[in-house]
Amino acid sequence: MLKVITGTPQARRNWVIGGTMLLLATGGAVYALSSKKEVGPKADTAVTLMELGSGDTLEAKRVSHQPTVLLAGTLTPLTQIHLIAPFEGRVAEVSARPGDKVTAGQVLARFDESDLRARLAERAAALASAEEQMRVAERNRTSSRALLEQNYISKNAFDNTMGGFAERQAALDAQRAQLAIVQRAVKDARVIAPFSGTVSYRQVEPGQWVEPNRKLFSIVDLRKLEAEASIPSQYIAKLAPGQQVRLKAEGFGDETFAGTLTRINPITQAGTRNVLAYVSVDNPDERLRAGLYVSGEIATGAAEAQILLPITTIQTSPKGRGVWVLADGKLKWQAVEYERLSAEQVRVTKGLLGGERVVAVGLKGATENLAVRVKPAA
Repeated sequence: MLKVITGTPQARRNWVIGGTMLLLATGGAVYALSSKKEVGPKADTAVTLMELGSGDTLEAKRVSHQPTVLLAGTLTPLTQIHLIAPFEGRVAEVSARPGDKVTAGQVLARFDESDLRARLAERAAALASAEEQMRVAERNRTSSRALLEQNYISKNAFDNTMGGFAERQAALDAQRAQLAIVQRAVKDARVIAPFSGTVSYRQVEPGQWVEPNRKLFSIVDLRKLEAEASIPSQYIAKLAPGQQVRLKAEGFGDETFAGTLTRINPITQAGTRNVLAYVSVDNPDERLRAGLYVSGEIATGAAEAQILLPITTIQTSPKGRGVWVLADGKLKWQAVEYERLSAEQVRVTKGLLGGERVVAVGLKGATENLAVRVKPAA
C-alpha cells in the first residue's frame, strides 16, 4: 500500500530523511547477522608430552663422601699494632712507608729532640742540686743527733732538723722523677717497630707537627693469619679445636690453603643463633694478605656413601622442595631433604634411595605423571 505523504514541504523532507535512516539501520543489522561466524570450543593447550635432552637427566648415585662443615670469613693478622705519637712535637724524620718490611727495633720515625735535650740537661742539673742539698741535710741530721745525745740542743731543735732532712729527701725524689720523665720522652722521640712485620699504614710526614696520641703507623705480621667464621649452631657439636680446615682465597683460583680450627666462641650471636669459630692459617711466605675473603670446609667424620646432586636438580612446587624423578617414561614428584655443600652441590639426606633417574634442569609446566621422552645422545 502506497502511503501518500501530505503536509508542508518541510514535513515531507523530514519523512524522507527518517525513512532513509531506518532502511540503513535495518540493512546493517541484516549484514551483521549474516557475517557472524560460529566459534567452536577452544582447543586444549595442556602439555601431554615433554621432550628432554640426553643430558637433562642423571642418575642419583651413592658416592663416597666425607662429611664437612662449610665456613667463610675474612683473614686478619694475629699480630698487629698501631703506633701513636707519645707527645706533641715536630717529626724530624720518617723512614718507613706502607708495604715496607721492618724488623724489631727498627726506627720508623724520629721527633725533633732539640727541646728535649735542653730539658734533659735542665733536669739533670736540678737533680744534681737536689743531691747536694740532700748531702747537706744528711750531715746536719748526723750532727744534730750527736748534739741531742749530749744535751747540747733541745728535742724541738732536733725535730726541726729532721723536718728539713725529710723536705730535702722529697725534693730529691721529685727531681729524679722529673728527670726520668724527660729521659723517657727522649727515648720515645724515636718511633720503633716492636716486632718484625710489614707497614700497612702511615699518617705522618717529615716536618709535620703532631698532637699526642695521633696514629702514626700500623704494622702487621702476615706470617700468622686468622679467619673468623660464623657457623650455624646445628653444626657446632661436630666441631672441636684442632680440626683441619681446607681454605680457598679470593684471587687464588682453586688453590687450597691449610688451616686449623683453634677456638670456638662459647656464646651464640644474637639474632642469627650462629657461633663464631676461629681458624688459624700459617702464611710463612706471606702470599695471603690481611682482608682477603676465604671460604672452606672442615672435615667432621669418616667418608661414607651419600647421594650428591647438582643444585639445579632441586625444584620448587606447591608441595615444597624436591626433585622430578623419571620412572616408566613419566614424571614423579619426590620431596627431599638436603644439605647444601657448596654453591653448586647438595647432599640428599632424605627422600632418595639411590639409582633414581632425576631431572637436572628446571622444568616449566611439569605435572605429576606427565609423559616424557628423552632424546638419544647425538
